[in-house]
Amino acid sequence: MLKFFRRIRRKLIDEGNLKRYLIYAVGEIVLVVLGILIALSINNWNENQKNRKQELNYIVEINNEFKDNKSELIKLKAKHEKILNKCEAIIELFPISTEESVLDTLSKHLEGTWNYYIYTPKQNAINNLVSQPSFQKMRNKELKKILDLWKVVLNNYQITEIEAKDFVFNYYDPYFRDNFDYYDMSHPRTNLELLQSFKYINLIKEREWIQNNILTGDDNLENLETTIDKIIELTEKEIN
Repeated sequence: MLKFFRRIRRKLIDEGNLKRYLIYAVGEIVLVVLGILIALSINNWNENQKNRKQELNYIVEINNEFKDNKSELIKLKAKHEKILNKCEAIIELFPISTEESVLDTLSKHLEGTWNYYIYTPKQNAINNLVSQPSFQKMRNKELKKILDLWKVVLNNYQITEIEAKDFVFNYYDPYFRDNFDYYDMSHPRTNLELLQSFKYINLIKEREWIQNNILTGDDNLENLETTIDKIIELTEKEIN
């Protein structure tokens, strides 16, 4: 092909036809530029196809991860509700009697109220996708937006669980550990007068308030559930 163009150029030069030569030269430049643009377009198309295939692989993984995350959140929510129910049952016992049957009931409800949980969803796929340069050019803008917001929504919810953990670790658990037998409130060494103290009553009420905050405070849990459902919905549409 190059030899063919060279022969044409040489012929035009030998003929001394400058006008035809210039027209030819311009045409040749245009053809070269068009060739380059076509090559770039093909290269860009191939690169976009490659990025799209990789993106879809991540989206499939995200879909699977968030289905698991939803299942784990449902289980975790049930655990938080169980703790809240126990706290509410204890509050209903106020003022607490020292009768053995009441103390047995109190022991049953206290068990587990010193537990705390931090939701730790799977995030490998979403982290991998967000870290890709191609993420900024993601085709589904709605999905991109909600994936961008995921960390904020998760963090807002986890703050409430961390507050519960800190309260249990620093105040709630030490008080019971120092003054009561976790599983036997009728233990002979137990100072039952403490059950009537404001400190004991306020600890239980604060534990109940913190647990309720996990489930309903500032709609953080609801926002988390909604976000997970939306990610599953949008990734399903991309896959299908």
